[in-house]
Amino acid sequence: MSKLLCASLAAAGFVCVSFGAAQAGDRQDGCCGPLPPRFVYRDVEQVRHVTRYRDVVQPYYVYRHQEIVHVTRVHPVVYVDYVTRVHEQPIERVVPEYVSQTEYAPETEYSSRRTYYIKPPCDCSDCR
Repeated sequence: MSKLLCASLAAAGFVCVSFGAAQAGDRQDGCCGPLPPRFVYRDVEQVRHVTRYRDVVQPYYVYRHQEIVHVTRVHPVVYVDYVTRVHEQPIERVVPEYVSQTEYAPETEYSSRRTYYIKPPCDCSDCR
């Protein structure tokens, strides 16, 4: 594009100098003298989000309820008296019991009679 610009200026009778030589820090004298720098301004919005904090201490009261509990501790003592009550209840059971017993009947007397004849002893020597 700069070549096109230079060609149109040359046709109009102006001397064209390249843009590289026409910089503000590098001025060279040409046939017409140095070209003054040309300033082109454009406005650009530079957006920055800045947050600035200011700390303020504002006291406020918070009510915290502390519960106070009174505790009565009861230690129960139990005395135990154990009483055993025996109620006797008779239950009949038949148990055989063997007893020996001797009974004597009244005497019965039997009599028998016999008659023996006894010979008198002999004094001889043959009988003995």
